[in-house]
Amino acid sequence: SYAFDVSIQININNFNFKEDDKVIRTFYLKDEEYILTDKIKIIYISLSKIREKYYNKEKLSKLEEILLIYNGEEGKDLEEEIKKEKILEDYRRHAMNASEIEELCEYMSYNKKEEDEWLKKVDLHYAEERGFELGVKRGTRKQLEESVINFHENGASDELICKSLHITLKRLNRILNKNK
Repeated sequence: SYAFDVSIQININNFNFKEDDKVIRTFYLKDEEYILTDKIKIIYISLSKIREKYYNKEKLSKLEEILLIYNGEEGKDLEEEIKKEKILEDYRRHAMNASEIEELCEYMSYNKKEEDEWLKKVDLHYAEERGFELGVKRGTRKQLEESVINFHENGASDELICKSLHITLKRLNRILNKNK
């Protein structure tokens, strides 16, 4: 029973788009030429651009200041803004309290053991794949060598062996010399 006029997705990112200086970019669904609808919007907000503006002492909008505060940025100007807005003070206090909750810190902390286990699994998977590939190559090479020797021992000419097994005369001689 919901009726939406507009759908908006907001992404707050810590990266930039190419050589773009915009803090906020809005995207719409469009084909090669036209916007198909303005009812679906995707908005990207670049924290790194906001931070860059802040460090370069450029004027920040209220939204940009709040996003920096929520992202844990510190600075004299931001501290003054926090003092002006009760909600920001409350947010800072709650955020500080949450960071002191032991279970939360333990849950969110970097877990070296889990990372090591994950890396072990990735390495093992790679080793298995690589081992399989090498096994197939060695098996194929061994089969080729056995075929060359069988042809040669049964009196086939070098030309017939090379043509039948799709190898060069140089490779044929290398195989035969290796197995003397």
